[in-house]
Amino acid sequence: MGMLRAMSDPGRPRVAVFGARDPADKRTWSGTPFHALQALKRHHDVVFVEHRPLPRLFASLDKAVLRLSGGRIALHLVGPLVRLLSAPARRRIAASGADVALSFAGSALSRFLPPDLPHVALSDATSTAIIPYYDAFDAMLPVFKRHFIANETDAMEKSAVLAYPSHWAANSAVRDHGIDPAKVVVIPWGPNRENVAPGQPRTLNSAYPVRLLFIGLDWERKGGPVALETMRLLGRRGVSCTLDIVGVDQAVAAGPVPSNVTFHGRLYKDNPGEAKRLADLLARADIFFTPTRAEALGIVFAEAAQQGQPSISYRTGGVPGVVRDGKTGVLLDSDAGAEAFADVIAALVADPERYAAMSRAALAFARDHLDWDRWAAAMVPVVAAARDGHPPPGSLADEVRLSSD
Repeated sequence: MGMLRAMSDPGRPRVAVFGARDPADKRTWSGTPFHALQALKRHHDVVFVEHRPLPRLFASLDKAVLRLSGGRIALHLVGPLVRLLSAPARRRIAASGADVALSFAGSALSRFLPPDLPHVALSDATSTAIIPYYDAFDAMLPVFKRHFIANETDAMEKSAVLAYPSHWAANSAVRDHGIDPAKVVVIPWGPNRENVAPGQPRTLNSAYPVRLLFIGLDWERKGGPVALETMRLLGRRGVSCTLDIVGVDQAVAAGPVPSNVTFHGRLYKDNPGEAKRLADLLARADIFFTPTRAEALGIVFAEAAQQGQPSISYRTGGVPGVVRDGKTGVLLDSDAGAEAFADVIAALVADPERYAAMSRAALAFARDHLDWDRWAAAMVPVVAAARDGHPPPGSLADEVRLSSD
């Protein structure tokens, strides 16, 4: 059926989009599928979007069990159960007339798609990479970890193309899951913000404190304690700076909070007032400082670059795909502490020319790479190759061949 469709319509492939949850919901995966979907609709022939991959009652039950078990039990990883409950969604996808199915972290369902419907899988990490990396995944019982890895490997093998936003994730697909590098591509993602005008090149004004911005919901994983200690050290050194913290309340801080630190709590993008407060904080910040210890990608780094802000963090996970060390920001090794971060920030504040160069580089990198429309445009030949049964252009195999020439 898929081959007949491709032969009868050599134009743009018809695409059906789905995910682990509703990709059109801004609350899904911090809005990543939503913003990607809007760009896909501008560049692709999106004929169908699956809003309910699994029954709502099951999704609620799965979430409740995951929470009550302390992350140890994940019902959505039980293959036979997912196969049964996803049958209506899979029938809708198969009947959509699409030439290609494209999913956001939808491996639990995608492994049961019709074999004649080519599948393009999108994710920012692999199960093998993420389980020991994030405490929330590492808490799962061993049987569910095995299900997670086996399910995803099966989905990967059945997919025509695997598209990741970083080499950290893409290399894991090849190294840890044995996937052919000829069907793995790396295409950067954009910021999860709507109708935002690109920022302007920034300069530091010695008459005002340098404004740093931290955004993160997971205080420990995002490096909150390190950020607070860094601010204490900068204050002792006489560096005039402030830190705005978004995502958590002051109650998470152990001990006194430096006077140059302000907690704003969690700000929701689907709340107009809170969205404006977040936008204002992003627009005013000079440096994005979230020393995250574990990050599959870090869309917030793309949002900071879009505003011309250099980023300072750890060299971990997919972050080097969003922050170019020494060019659009500074990334430190995982054993670096608050003293090292204070040194980096103090040196950058003391060198306005270097800061201005990093700001310009961040803007250029965001414009040329960290942009959803550029991502969607780059996906056009990839999706077409999946439909036609060809390896995608720009695969990891192509990169290896180019580097050896």
